[in-house]
Amino acid sequence: SWLKLRARRRRRLGARLSRTCQRQALAEFCAPGFMAAAAPASPGSAGGRRGGPQSRAWRQLFRKQFHKTKMCRFYPSGECRYGQDCPYAHDPAEITFAPDLTKTALCVDFQHGFCKLSSENCQFAHGAEELRTTDAFSTSPLCKRSTAKDQSIE
Repeated sequence: SWLKLRARRRRRLGARLSRTCQRQALAEFCAPGFMAAAAPASPGSAGGRRGGPQSRAWRQLFRKQFHKTKMCRFYPSGECRYGQDCPYAHDPAEITFAPDLTKTALCVDFQHGFCKLSSENCQFAHGAEELRTTDAFSTSPLCKRSTAKDQSIE
């Protein structure tokens, strides 16, 4: 059936699809209407200037959230070329927590009327009112939404 085929396709795409959806939803949440307006943005287009996922500043801020959240696999063997500039931790004391991405993306299944999970049990937002930003974006000038609306999930 169509649902089984879709589920199989989503499993095959795996986390890559989830990360892409999360980035797009976060961009839409921070700059409403941005994704529709800047879909095929070129480097010199308005998309890059508005601070969406096409802009270098947005991508750097997104990546910075994950700075030193995992151990460097090259450091123990002495093969890490980046030294202090390595985005991965070289010592367990350097490890920081990854951001909580719960409810930072819209639930695609819910949008199509097929999500079998309740809003409380689904990691994705069931509507714009449930969307939230990570701390890095809520305090950034790249986010167009008020931080008063954002609530961290604890």
